Amino acid sequence: MIVIAALLVADARSRPAGPERRSVWVHGLAGLGIIALSFAPLVVHELTTDFSEVNAALAYLRNGGDAATLVAPLRAVVIGLRVLSWPRTGLITDGFVAGMLATGAVIFVAFLLARRGTVRERQAARWLGAGLAWTVLFLTFASPTLAAVVAGLPNDHYHAFADPMVFVLVGVGAGVLWRGRVTVQSSGANVRPGRAAVVVAVGVLLVWNLGHQPPAVSADGGFPAAERAAMRIAAAAGGAPLVIRSLPGFKSADAYAYPLARAGVAARSADPASHLSASSDVKSGEALVVICDELFTEAIGASCDGPAEAAIAPGGSARAPILRFEAAPGRFISVYSPAP
Repeated sequence: MIVIAALLVADARSRPAGPERRSVWVHGLAGLGIIALSFAPLVVHELTTDFSEVNAALAYLRNGGDAATLVAPLRAVVIGLRVLSWPRTGLITDGFVAGMLATGAVIFVAFLLARRGTVRERQAARWLGAGLAWTVLFLTFASPTLAAVVAGLPNDHYHAFADPMVFVLVGVGAGVLWRGRVTVQSSGANVRPGRAAVVVAVGVLLVWNLGHQPPAVSADGGFPAAERAAMRIAAAAGGAPLVIRSLPGFKSADAYAYPLARAGVAARSADPASHLSASSDVKSGEALVVICDELFTEAIGASCDGPAEAAIAPGGSARAPILRFEAAPGRFISVYSPAP
């Protein structure tokens, strides 16, 4: 917001007074209105949940945020790679060399625009380049966990707001290269290296991304698999109302609570405040369903498929579930018979 707002003001001030300057302000205010509308669902949510997100954010800040895994300079390098390469080549662990080349290309284009672009293009290069640098610097300290890539746990949404800046820089830079006047005589024909570079770069980018498309069906089976798992849960419970508990506690159980509700099965989520209190939130006649995600073993403090579930099983660790199965890779579901 700081970068775009500053660029808007600079753009308006550089225009002659009159209709042209007013047009910039009108479009800027229209953009601000769109941004305000996009926050309307969050405002409604906060007003109807006693400002739960705001309170969670304040608690996060009071607790010191996330623990850093690398020193700040190294974090900045890794986060910089992720910010600049993600929009065009994806996660750096899926293609480190491609990510490095993409990052280098963005930096090259920014300097190219700053030197060879028109007045507007040079202005864009300075502001957008500064915006990306600010993004990397801010995230280095505000979200240090971005320096660690955990397979299966996406967090690229933290820097997705920078994607348009990358796309604009690369697109405008391609335009500058395309209209370049330098030509080279080759086999009796004049070849423009800039245009050749743009064609090759776009071709390589298309081939890379077409070869790295996500699968047609999610590895966890998507909603159809969740729906089938929900029906197995309901059948095992034999019509008893369900209490769904997620491990770890900070992860929502909605992946299975929703298909259960959609099928008309009585189910509710356990109170997270009950934590590991041996299912104290389960009432008489209710069946406990524990959903354990192996991806968060460290946060849970025990492995799924037995050890983790035993800590909250009704009656203690000796109580075996009436059903336990792996609903998706690393995601285990245990169903315990209704409480007496």
